[in-house]
Amino acid sequence: MTRHSALLGAALAALALAACSKPTEKAADTAAAPAEAPAAAPAADATPAAGATDDAAANDFPAVDPATLTDASTVADVHNALIRPGYKRLTDAESTAPTTDAEWAAASEGADMVTKGATLLTQGSRPVDQGDWIKFANAVVEKTKVTADNLAKKDADDLVFSDGDIQDACTSCHQKYRQ
Repeated sequence: MTRHSALLGAALAALALAACSKPTEKAADTAAAPAEAPAAAPAADATPAAGATDDAAANDFPAVDPATLTDASTVADVHNALIRPGYKRLTDAESTAPTTDAEWAAASEGADMVTKGATLLTQGSRPVDQGDWIKFANAVVEKTKVTADNLAKKDADDLVFSDGDIQDACTSCHQKYRQ
């Protein structure tokens, strides 16, 4: 992976994370509903990958313990418990390519978190509609599976490109539903 590709990937990831932090009136209404359990510190599997940077903007979201998620959890809870910390692991792996088995495993766990979170967005009362909402969430799942395959092969170059596809799927949803 060239330094230019890594920087471009990191810049695109920062833009995607920034898009996640701008709630709309509709998202704010959904996020206003309290979770059944109080927000707790992230679970052990929600820690960033080894070598991760402390980018305040990328980490500026409420911590939600994935173990507290229920059928009544909001879209914001799912994003904050799984999607955002999972995607941060992926962008960390793009910024600093994993070199140890533990770093590759942390990035793979990040992909698993994003997949689980996007799947949860299609369940219960969370879908805003049964059309584009489901289509976008399923696209995130499919694109993340490609990234997980690249992580399993320990292929840092392909990680950058496939992770960009995840970002595109997320951005498509955010453009429609977070206006």
